[in-house]
Amino acid sequence: MSVPRDEDFPNAKVLLFDVVGDSMNALPGHPIASGSVAVCLAYEDVAHKFPLRDGLVVVVQRERDGGHLREWSIKQVEIHADRVEFHPRSTNTRHKPIVVDRDHKADDGTTVEIIAVLRRIVSGYISV
Repeated sequence: MSVPRDEDFPNAKVLLFDVVGDSMNALPGHPIASGSVAVCLAYEDVAHKFPLRDGLVVVVQRERDGGHLREWSIKQVEIHADRVEFHPRSTNTRHKPIVVDRDHKADDGTTVEIIAVLRRIVSGYISV
């Protein structure tokens, strides 16, 4: 799939993610359906202009077991005084938020990193 550069951020890498599952099918105003393509910008390229804020929709990478288990998921940011939460917005209650405490001393072997910021969704794209 070919997409143009983002006019607001022409030097940022454009990343595409196939959406699989229903974890964001109830995002207010812009539900994200399985089978869609998420058009995103690499967070490392836009972080200086895209401060983390409530409501921002991002792609989060969560690694466990020393990087042997890696998961990418689209979540919506909620910022609290003592933590940042990355929430699914789903009609399916089995999806749970990823919670990152601001206590940097705590280490459960899991790392969470924002790798992209969602810019738009392309629905009904069929790859051949």
